[in-house]
Amino acid sequence: MNIKMKNFATTLIFCFLFGIIQGQNISGKVMDNENQAVAFATVALLNGVDSSLVAGTITDENGGFNFNENSNGTYIVQASFVGYKEASQEIEVLNNNIENILIRMTAVAELAEVVVTEKKPLVVRKIDKLIFNVQHSVLAQTGSAWEALSKAPGVRTDMNGNVWAFGKGAMVYIDNRPSRLSAEEIMNLLSSMSGENILNIEVITNPSSKYEAQGGAIINIITNKPKTEGVNGSVSAGHSQGIKGKFNSGARLNFRKNNTNIFGNYNYSDGIHYITEDEYIT
Repeated sequence: MNIKMKNFATTLIFCFLFGIIQGQNISGKVMDNENQAVAFATVALLNGVDSSLVAGTITDENGGFNFNENSNGTYIVQASFVGYKEASQEIEVLNNNIENILIRMTAVAELAEVVVTEKKPLVVRKIDKLIFNVQHSVLAQTGSAWEALSKAPGVRTDMNGNVWAFGKGAMVYIDNRPSRLSAEEIMNLLSSMSGENILNIEVITNPSSKYEAQGGAIINIITNKPKTEGVNGSVSAGHSQGIKGKFNSGARLNFRKNNTNIFGNYNYSDGIHYITEDEYIT
């Protein structure tokens, strides 16, 4: 084999290997029924055989998303966001780029019943994190803290209490402190809390050294604690309708004096929860 043939063969092998390493591009947009982009929606790439999580991301301001996958096969692109019904589309990857995927999401009816008294972005993007303002979402009135976490941008949960952020395992913090609870204990704790008790949820994919992330992501849940001195409290009640109706109620009591703060809450939920392989839905 002469030098030219060797160089040609080497170039051909390099291009083949580069194509394998680079992988196939999977991209598209998430839109609503009024053809408006759904920004900051969670988009998961699932294995088409067992629905296991392959990768995760969120949409940009224009509703766009992008994955780079090395393996051929059948996949499910699934989109979710608070206030919308979950939507998905099956795709087949065979050494080709899959582009212009359009996932159409439908707004849930209960949003029409919520009165917005103050305009504040539902999701705020900062350099080091995403902030999901739970107190300004419908979940503050109708959902649990676990439901709010499950709907946070880039976050995915399962029935065992495991939590991922953008496809990476995530450690849960509560008020800037590691929870130290097992996945199931965190799920039970947050399921017993009303969404009203949550101020916002911070999703930190690349935590600084001050966090004990161990190579994963951080989800920091900031609770809604009263800051006025003396004794104060509140009661709440709500109803949501899915496959079955669900009623929830709760009460909060707080005592604050100087540097002393005692805080407690009680929540009750009555309804049937249907469990899918990936998350709790009502």
